[in-house]
Amino acid sequence: MPQESSRISTRRKLLFATVAVLVPLLLLESLLRVGKTVADDLSSRDAEWYEFDTRVGWRPRPNFSGTIIHGYREFDAHGYVKQDSAQVAPRNRELILVVGDSTAMGFGVPVQQSFAEQLDRLLPEQDVVNLGVNGYSSLQTAIRLEQALEVLKPSAVIVSCGFNDRRYVLREELRDSPEHFLQIGQQRPAWYDSFYLYRGLRKLLVAESQPPRDVTLTMLPARVGPGAYRENVRRMGTVARRHNARLVLLALHDNPTKSRDLRAGISALDDDDAPLAIEHLRRAVQAANMFADLGRIYLAQAYQAEGNDEKAKKALQVRIPLYSLHGGRPVHLDREYEAILFEVAAETGATVVAAGERLDESPGVYFDFCHFDEIGNRIVAEMLAEELDDAS
Repeated sequence: MPQESSRISTRRKLLFATVAVLVPLLLLESLLRVGKTVADDLSSRDAEWYEFDTRVGWRPRPNFSGTIIHGYREFDAHGYVKQDSAQVAPRNRELILVVGDSTAMGFGVPVQQSFAEQLDRLLPEQDVVNLGVNGYSSLQTAIRLEQALEVLKPSAVIVSCGFNDRRYVLREELRDSPEHFLQIGQQRPAWYDSFYLYRGLRKLLVAESQPPRDVTLTMLPARVGPGAYRENVRRMGTVARRHNARLVLLALHDNPTKSRDLRAGISALDDDDAPLAIEHLRRAVQAANMFADLGRIYLAQAYQAEGNDEKAKKALQVRIPLYSLHGGRPVHLDREYEAILFEVAAETGATVVAAGERLDESPGVYFDFCHFDEIGNRIVAEMLAEELDDAS
């Protein structure tokens, strides 16, 4: 009897110990979930708007509704913007398709103020469907366009992409490719990923186990290099022509205010004024914005022009953050990729709408490194409407 009593006592102790451990953990999990909800509401951020895909890496999550970086979005059961659901159904009206990255998606503005929706209102006899996806490169855009042309059969396609192509990745195998998209798309969350406590601990552990490391900027490849970008734009031209759809390429620029010192430094470098170039480019680096690494690349060239190889080498050393699907900072200039758009347009018969030049006249429309507000979207929509009206 004493032994039986002892066993019961031991089991009770184990039970109490288990409860003592589980209850605080469950309470912490509940608090983390509440905190995450509040944080999402306060920051207007929601990372659940997309799902992984083996063809394009990621795509809009069907039936999602919520905020995507300060802008509310709803997607229907097929992943189309909810406002476009009726327009993708069988119809007797001409359809214009918008594809590309966050500039096409309407990043940072209400969906009705994106240039696609404003264009829709400016062209009442046609329907405009927006397939822009945040973070997309020209390769992802080309693949998404090929898929959409088969189903939607538009009369015209507007392409807006290029910024993400110019961003660095940490290794060659992380450049955009069908193999890399397959790898991304095959990611599946484990059962324990649903616990916020695990997510928080994992984030801390990853940060500790993968500290930033010093690398040389010129060793980092772009997500999509200039040659690959050219081929992707050509690919879009070919597939659009095959489906009898007119191709309109939107040429956009980086924020001229945030890239002012970078541009001034490059201009001085072109004029063989290395001291002035160094002055501007050092400020571009010190700004620590999205164009700081381009500042480093051209600062190294300015130091080399002065014969200071040691400073040039040091300028290219940078501390890299943890990897992002969208890539790091740009390592190519916007004008380099814009020139490719004009060259491919001349080859393929596509049209280029140089909206970047017009937006640069009103730099206040930019609210970050490349995105523009409702007024900027209105300017783009009006330029596109004029071009499409002239061609009709």
